[in-house]
Amino acid sequence: LVSLVFYIGGSLLKLVEPNITLNIDWGGLKSIYGYYYWHFDTQTTVIFGQVLLRNTSIFVEGPMFALHLILAMGFALFYKKNMFNKYTIVFGLSILSSLSLTGMLISLFLILYRFLFYNKNKNIRFLKIMVIFFVLIIGLFLFYDKTETRSYNIRSDDFRAGYLAWKEHKIMGNGFMNNELAVSFMSDFRSYNTGLSSSLVIVLVQGGIY
Repeated sequence: LVSLVFYIGGSLLKLVEPNITLNIDWGGLKSIYGYYYWHFDTQTTVIFGQVLLRNTSIFVEGPMFALHLILAMGFALFYKKNMFNKYTIVFGLSILSSLSLTGMLISLFLILYRFLFYNKNKNIRFLKIMVIFFVLIIGLFLFYDKTETRSYNIRSDDFRAGYLAWKEHKIMGNGFMNNELAVSFMSDFRSYNTGLSSSLVIVLVQGGIY
């Protein structure tokens, strides 16, 4: 709720002005604005050619915030009698405001699963098929749009560079906190951002299979 209040009232509508500035080192050194240390404007994303500010709450990226919200929504959906309760509504709106494609798709899957497979009415089989088909089409459309962004290209390059670095030392890896080999395999277009964005890649590059 706090993040939504500051995101809508502050970040978007400018009804509340940020009152702090912090310097962070995430994809390079940069300054970010914050609201009473409760909310920060840290990241934008591009959707259909439009640059939009994400609701990142206290995190440095929207997907990080969305991950926590998805876990919370899972509990709210499956441990509450009513599917649409105050918790799922708040979590759902927050996930949407994070503008995380992964977060939106996973939360939508959870809602559909709860609705379709916990519903005792046996006459909605056709509806299940149509809804799932519709969700797949929307998901593929959004995914295609994401493939045109720089962040997607960087993430793809992370997997490629990480795989090549892991092949050099498959068992024990390259050593804790040592990403130098992976960086050497990265493409030139992302020279300004040589951080690894996938935790799985980091584990394999630094620690190998062990």
